[in-house]
Amino acid sequence: MLRIAVVDDHLLIRKSLALLISTFPKMEVVVEAANGLELFSALEGNAVDVVLLDVQMPLMDGHETCKRLHKEFPELKVLMLSQHASADAVRKSLELGAHGYFTKSSNPASLETGIQKVYSSGFYLDPELAQSFVLTMFTDHHPTRPKDLLSSLTDRELEIVRMAAKGFDSMKIAEKLFINKRTVETHRKRIMEKTDAKNFMKVVLMALKFNYIKTDELLVE
Repeated sequence: MLRIAVVDDHLLIRKSLALLISTFPKMEVVVEAANGLELFSALEGNAVDVVLLDVQMPLMDGHETCKRLHKEFPELKVLMLSQHASADAVRKSLELGAHGYFTKSSNPASLETGIQKVYSSGFYLDPELAQSFVLTMFTDHHPTRPKDLLSSLTDRELEIVRMAAKGFDSMKIAEKLFINKRTVETHRKRIMEKTDAKNFMKVVLMALKFNYIKTDELLVE
């Protein structure tokens, strides 16, 4: 059973999301919070797997909350919720450690997929959003480095990136490659180190930007 936290300052939206998630199999909302401060207070007594995090909130907004979650609870998966789908908004969320981005204008049925993929694969981005903004997702903060950081990856590491983009978790990748799960996790960690990525979502988006994978390959399985 996946344990979900819903964080949104609008009570109607928060309750609606909780009600929707209650209809998804093997998922339950264990925490509801109106802002980041309430979330951190609730996390002291509740185990959570995925946080649905609104961007605009009072007291502690989504970006500040995401940054602190990444530092204090790195095992938690964060799916950002927002009315805004601009490249800058998505990029800022990724840089702060978010694992996925879901716009409030998206089809409600796709939320289940988003939660599942964020948890199992470490990333989720609606393919339409990727198509629209992937070319402007990244700024080069290291002018002396090649922009295509994935060029340093081995063939096996690139294969793992492509499989992750299709929605395979580490166990499924291990089964298909006839290796053990721990080896896959080691590869994933090394890939993030080589690409200077905080999470695997940014790795996949880099692969999209530099044409290692196409947007129509995202989560096709």
